[in-house]
Amino acid sequence: MIDVDGSEGGGGVLRTALGLSIATGDPVRIDDLRGNRPEPGLKSQHVACLEAARLVADGDTTGVELGSERVTFEPGSVADDEATARNPYAGDETAAEPTVDVGTAGSATLVASTVLPAALVAERTVRLRIAGGTDVAWSPPLEYFAGVTLPALRAHGLAVGLDALRRGFYPAGGGEIRLTLGPSTPDPIEVAEPRGIDRIDAAAVASADLLEADVADRMVREAGDRLADDGVTVGSRSARYVETDSTGAVIVLRVVSGGEDGDDGVGGDRTPGSVPTAGFSALGEAGVPSETVAREAVDGFREWRAGPGVVDAHLADQFVPWLALVGGAVRVPAVTDHVASAIAVARAFGLEVGVDRDAAAGDGAVLRGSGRLDP
Repeated sequence: MIDVDGSEGGGGVLRTALGLSIATGDPVRIDDLRGNRPEPGLKSQHVACLEAARLVADGDTTGVELGSERVTFEPGSVADDEATARNPYAGDETAAEPTVDVGTAGSATLVASTVLPAALVAERTVRLRIAGGTDVAWSPPLEYFAGVTLPALRAHGLAVGLDALRRGFYPAGGGEIRLTLGPSTPDPIEVAEPRGIDRIDAAAVASADLLEADVADRMVREAGDRLADDGVTVGSRSARYVETDSTGAVIVLRVVSGGEDGDDGVGGDRTPGSVPTAGFSALGEAGVPSETVAREAVDGFREWRAGPGVVDAHLADQFVPWLALVGGAVRVPAVTDHVASAIAVARAFGLEVGVDRDAAAGDGAVLRGSGRLDP
């Protein structure tokens, strides 16, 4: 049984530990969950992460209840021989789809991120529906997860698909996504060398009741104009309005990068020369002009562009489990608390992710993983 200290790092420790447990087959016990938070213990979203891991890996859990500060998880087999083979990119509506419902506006994308490493040990393609919030604070918006995180992993060999079934904003949630994972043998994650920026795609989604105010259109227009003023090539500009249970809006800027000189083209997310390496987002708020929201996302991009990282800060901590499992190197803007806690969890599993601080000043930190010790 692997013991993990859950007192630091919040829900990220739980998600990383569950993903590594599924991929390695090692059972895990997590103590003092969210111990440094004002309200420690499991929240609804964390319960959903445990339920997702249990369903995907046919595992066993203990201590799974709201407020619990100690849980255990023992993985079984992911999509064993009795499972039905499915194409992860095909919409097979007849396939069995276990469902996890956060029950609140808790993040569906964070629940999905928990079980991604299951693809490394899956014998058949598996699917999972997740209900909750799709675009909420303190978590990757749906356009970021679907347009940055997953394509970046697909470029390194992960077979994964995602369908957005319904959007969900705070406070009601009510969103739903379908995650599909296929058996995968990813290549090492190699994102340490500087890349040119091919383009930035801007996508905004707003609830249907904001159509008359042109909220999504204004966000995309403002972001596109400011990026163009910076000399950046703006690719697609998408503004959509959807039926939701709560009023809300979100904009995501997706940075698509090429080679060192940026001349590799934009042929597709799975080509080595052109993949998403960063994303920047902002959520709409009542009384805040759409243009102000868009500027927040652009300012995030500008700060990153002026810094040393090849990936953004959020993608950095999402890459740590993959560095631990399949190896590689990633240049990050900084070693954040989330990155540090994810590395600590990997080391608890006997997986090494090191921090190379020997780079020249201003070059940022490079995270290096050697891959699983027992492949």
